[in-house]
Formats: sequence, structure tokens, C-alpha cells
Amino acid sequence: MLHLNCKFKYLKYNKSFESEEHEKAWFIRVSINTYKDVLKNFFHSHTVSLDKVESAFMTEPLQHPEVLEAVLSLPQNYRTVIYLYYYEGYKETEIADILKKKVNTIYTWMYQAKQILKKQLGGE
Repeated sequence: MLHLNCKFKYLKYNKSFESEEHEKAWFIRVSINTYKDVLKNFFHSHTVSLDKVESAFMTEPLQHPEVLEAVLSLPQNYRTVIYLYYYEGYKETEIADILKKKVNTIYTWMYQAKQILKKQLGGE
């Protein structure tokens, strides 16, 4: 899809390029911007804010409300990775892409968040 979008923009571009280097640089820039647009649109269309989740859970009866309360009481980075993993179903690699962090950072945050939750909830 990205290639088609770049080709379409190339066909619509009605100016001449100064050189082959200029044309190459133009293609690179258009590709980068197109890719950013795709990522931005995907992220915004497939996510829900934590505030909306909290309000949705508060209107529905919960089997274990203490778990949600414990998750929402976590520090922001831990809360976000737990939410994206368990509530949205993203994999660690996808979470790393979304948050623009290294995958190992996400693994560390997940581990630390689970340790905090285990202490708060008193179990596994």
C-alpha cells in the first residue's frame, strides 16, 4: 500500500526534479511521511484512552474489581503496558513500537508491574 501511495503521489507531482539525487530524496521523504501517516492512523483508530476504560469498567459489574483498581493505581508506564497487553491484546513487540521503546524495556516494565500487582493483590 505504501508503494502505491508513493507512486500515486509521484504521478500527481507535476514539477521536474533538479537531478536524480533530488528525485531520490523526494521519494525517501514521501515514503517516510506516508509511513508515519499509516502508523498514526492505525494507532489512533485501534486504541482507547485509559480514562474511557476506567469509566466503562465502572459501569459494568466486575468479577474482580480489586484487580482493575490495582492496575489503575500503577505508575503510568507500568499501567500502560499492562493495559495494552492484557486489555487490548497487544504483544510486547507491538507495545514497544507503539510506545517507541525497546522491547527489553517493555519486558522489564511488565515484570516490575506484575511484581507490584502480586504484592498488592497477595498472590500470583
